[in-house]
Amino acid sequence: MQRRILIVYDTFGLGHLRAARILEEILADNDTEIVMGAGSEMREEADVKFFADMWNYLLRKNMMKLADFMVNLLAHLIFIPLGEVMNARNFQKRLEEIDPDILICTADSFGRQLATYGRRHNVPLYIFITDIAIFYDLVNPYATHICYFEETAQAVRSFDFQEPYYNENIYGDSPRPARTAYFFKTVGGFLFKGLKRTMFRDAARRYPEVNQARCLCIGALAEKKHFAAKDATALKAKYHVSPDIDTVLLASGSLGGNLLLEVIEHLDQHGKRLLNLLVMCGNDEKIYQKISGLKNHHPRLNVLPFAYTDHFDEFLEMADCAIIRPSAGIFIESLIKQTPIISFRMATKNDLGTLSIINKYGVGQICDQYQELNCCLNEVLDHRETYRSNIEKFLAPYPADWEAKQAILREMILSPENR
Repeated sequence: MQRRILIVYDTFGLGHLRAARILEEILADNDTEIVMGAGSEMREEADVKFFADMWNYLLRKNMMKLADFMVNLLAHLIFIPLGEVMNARNFQKRLEEIDPDILICTADSFGRQLATYGRRHNVPLYIFITDIAIFYDLVNPYATHICYFEETAQAVRSFDFQEPYYNENIYGDSPRPARTAYFFKTVGGFLFKGLKRTMFRDAARRYPEVNQARCLCIGALAEKKHFAAKDATALKAKYHVSPDIDTVLLASGSLGGNLLLEVIEHLDQHGKRLLNLLVMCGNDEKIYQKISGLKNHHPRLNVLPFAYTDHFDEFLEMADCAIIRPSAGIFIESLIKQTPIISFRMATKNDLGTLSIINKYGVGQICDQYQELNCCLNEVLDHRETYRSNIEKFLAPYPADWEAKQAILREMILSPENR
């Protein structure tokens, strides 16, 4: 009989869906039925598009502090516990309709409700953590946590499972007074003990271990195509990239945004190297059109803008280094290709883990301001083999190739115990 695996992602950004598809690719076989579900749709939440649009707008405008306050702080302090209380019935009903044998979550905010369902119905739960620095809602005492690196596993084990958020079980059929009490206990616990102590963990710090949460560190993981060797020379011919000068990839995830324009302007005004600049504009059509109109205006830069692509791995293959917003997705894919990274100190909380790894293991450079960009770029390009060696050393303790990672994850998730 087929086992039914429910993978819960969210529509808030593309990273959660991409992680869900990676796991689908790893786990799919004739004995397994995989059901994909957006958690916000399962809970019938109408406000997720508003928050997603606000988040994307603020990041495109480089308004990181405001994005942190409006989304990361307020959402984790108020709206995530409130959403659990208000939509518990919808979520439980949908879970019962799907009737999964295994639960997997790749997104924030749904782990606690999935764990509550899992306990009641004896269904195992796996939380695939797609960031490196984490908030409290990516951790649960019932779950097995799939992490990229040991730093995240250490952070997972530093959360206090005696907090109300982890101790209170709210079901769809829980009476309203119980759900209301859960909300105020949870928010009150965060405020009473301090937001920094209870809500967030940065991979830069080593926190005291206070729980025995189950964790598996799998190393850098992306789609199978990222692990395949490719011919960089042939790719440069395909995309009309000059083979005679260094190639730099510039990306801000699928968001695009002002970061791309500001970096191009700074490299044009202050840089002295001849460069191919592969500008990945993502879904930002305005930025793509603007950069396309300017691409022949930079004498030292061969600016090549690209809209959203499903072949990001090919562009990383051509790059001698990557200048990125420090989102975990691009960072992980760059590590797989051993592409040295340059990023910026200005980042939202959820992206601080990338900066911590860059700093700790010397896999790239971090700019505190744009004025440092050319210095960082020259350092990375002049010593690119050293940075590639640092990436190789950092990844050495983890499974190296796709097949090894696939085997480990399949053995754990599809074990006979989960039948």
